[in-house]
Amino acid sequence: MELTRCRWAASPLFDSETGFGGDGVPGTYQLPPDITPADRIFDPRAFKGCVQTGPFANSMLPFGPGVHVGDHCLTRGFNDSMKPVLTSGAVATTLSYPTFEQLRIELEGLPVTPTYRIHDGGHSAVGGKMSNFYSSPGGRLVVVL
Repeated sequence: MELTRCRWAASPLFDSETGFGGDGVPGTYQLPPDITPADRIFDPRAFKGCVQTGPFANSMLPFGPGVHVGDHCLTRGFNDSMKPVLTSGAVATTLSYPTFEQLRIELEGLPVTPTYRIHDGGHSAVGGKMSNFYSSPGGRLVVVL
């Protein structure tokens, strides 16, 4: 899956003054060299760089990527790769399920469904820390919401 520039990066949600800050800045972050391919349950390309705008600019986190433990900046890597699953139609489909369990499965996506859905698609679209299965709770966006 190719990661492309995200067209929704201009959303008020990511405004540097009234939102959660913007995208990662290229060239400001490198994955730790001791991360093995087995640790990489995330796409390394999603770690574009450190967030340097907004309330979480220059935030340091103690865990991730993967199971790695060590201080590093909050990373993001906005991309449009998940745009097909992040639509009003996808929301309508998800809300149309008659039971909570069916709704939950449709909302959550992988690994229960064969493809991404709204929840995991949102994580992937923000990229960086949010795209990391183990450490996404430290992504600040999740913590605040």
